[in-house]
Amino acid sequence: KTGHFLKGIFKLKTIDDANNIINYFNELNTANNNNKKLNIISYGGSFISTELASYFADKANVTIVSRNKPFEKLFGSLVSNKVIKFHESKGVKFLSNSKINISEFKESKEKPGTLGAVKFNDGSKFQVDLCFIAIGAKPSTDFLKNTDLKLTLDNYIIVDKYMKTNLENVYACGDCVFFPRECLSGFEFTLSKYQKKLDHVNIAHWGVACSQGKCAAQSILKQDDPFSTVPFFWTVHYGKSIRFSGFIEQYDKIIFHEDKTKQNEFKFAALYILDEIVVGVCTLDWDPVCALFAEAMYNKINVKQENIENDPLEIKKLLV
Repeated sequence: KTGHFLKGIFKLKTIDDANNIINYFNELNTANNNNKKLNIISYGGSFISTELASYFADKANVTIVSRNKPFEKLFGSLVSNKVIKFHESKGVKFLSNSKINISEFKESKEKPGTLGAVKFNDGSKFQVDLCFIAIGAKPSTDFLKNTDLKLTLDNYIIVDKYMKTNLENVYACGDCVFFPRECLSGFEFTLSKYQKKLDHVNIAHWGVACSQGKCAAQSILKQDDPFSTVPFFWTVHYGKSIRFSGFIEQYDKIIFHEDKTKQNEFKFAALYILDEIVVGVCTLDWDPVCALFAEAMYNKINVKQENIENDPLEIKKLLV
């Protein structure tokens, strides 16, 4: 995009990126003597985008701009609306438009070389001091193209349940791999009856990557132990955890629980159902529910709709 070289435009991939964001923000705040709040756009509806917004919400005027409502594509509108209201209660604003795109980064007139505004393809323009680009990532595997290593069409490395590639003595693990869906412990029901796409999946979360690293190391040492996991990840906003456990490539309904005491308007547990069986759980400020579900699935205990219709914590009765 025009102006992409301006100071004040950031991605967040490394510790250095995080330090650069904080240092630049503090530098601007010092320059204006904290007389007014800085304006920030967090571009994207991802975990990174919303986490950045939650960090800066009490320090700046923050707007999340995204093509889809945050988390809606992944978890549905019930979860998305709760998350948005949670952020709005902290002062964050939202702009969601399926066709929105940044067309230009404009230079500040007062501070040459730095970001002053962001212009979108619909003609709207926002005066901003910092812009975070958080629209996802692709595997850095271009160097493997045109080699004998087997890749997917979008350049993920295909591995077996031992993290072995198609080449002898070559292993891969982490966010860049497609691994067999049979490695998802407890999901045999959904895989056998409702297989929809490829027989491999990609799950980009550090917990999965760490487990795959251990599996790859064991395979290299000829201590073959197949990779097995229950997907479990989380994101923390304003000190509260949004958690997810499971695999929801397909589901036919959502059971949505809220705080019956009405003391916590943002607390929820969304349980994703496929043929009367729970295949995924998403919670905000209701942490034990995800952990209980993950433990049940790891032990290959099917959680049925009837088990959680009245209270999601009833899952623990299945683990006794």
